[in-house]
Amino acid sequence: MIVVAIACLIALRCVLPTPSATWMLTDAKPGKSLSIPGWLVPLVTLGVCVVVLNPRVLVGVVPAGVAMLTMRWITRQVHATRRITRARAETARICTALSAQLQVGDIAEVALRRVAADHRMLDEVVATSQIGGSVPDALRELGTRPGCEGFASMGRAWALSQATGAPLASAVQTVADGVREQRGVERTVDAELASAKASGQLMAALPLAGVFMGFTTGGNPLRFLGTTLVGQLCLGAAVMLVCLGLVWTMSVGDKASKGAA
Repeated sequence: MIVVAIACLIALRCVLPTPSATWMLTDAKPGKSLSIPGWLVPLVTLGVCVVVLNPRVLVGVVPAGVAMLTMRWITRQVHATRRITRARAETARICTALSAQLQVGDIAEVALRRVAADHRMLDEVVATSQIGGSVPDALRELGTRPGCEGFASMGRAWALSQATGAPLASAVQTVADGVREQRGVERTVDAELASAKASGQLMAALPLAGVFMGFTTGGNPLRFLGTTLVGQLCLGAAVMLVCLGLVWTMSVGDKASKGAA
């Protein structure tokens, strides 16, 4: 089986047009293409060969693939959540600092530059201001990024001040208060969801406890799960159900957090 799979890989490599690292597939829309890593094609070919020669391998390959994809998705979600949390905290600090600078008498552009000296997030806004561009539009554009929604409100307040001549300090202070209040709500929601997320992670570890209990009663669950078809099917189903539970738990928590935002 291994010899046949290797032969298929060699044959596929011989027909490759170029040793490029990626394959380009053109979709139905003109001018758009999809880049596929060069290693993916031989890997898929190897998988097909193995499945054709031994269909039983699917019992182990499919749950393993589901587990790997689930862990990758969870890792990405955790990193994305952390980035959004840091962005929201930075937004709150910037709004507070800008409000303080305006209240001590700085004009808007000077206050913006002073605050941007300590916060790189405002670099694009300051660059727009220096070339004579629209600061409100730059702030609203910054507010479209995840976690930076407070800048959209600041951009609207800035535009209103420019159009009506109203004091910008009070408007920015209102925005800063709103951002701080929203941060408090988000922290409360995260604290309430922490126990639910911990319970979901604990439930995911319960199958391991069941295996341990099987050993304590004198049995050998690993032999059953690893050497018999029924055991492998049970193990595969358990792995996929655990993955489904983890994804569902995290999705519910993310929806609640987004609803609070």
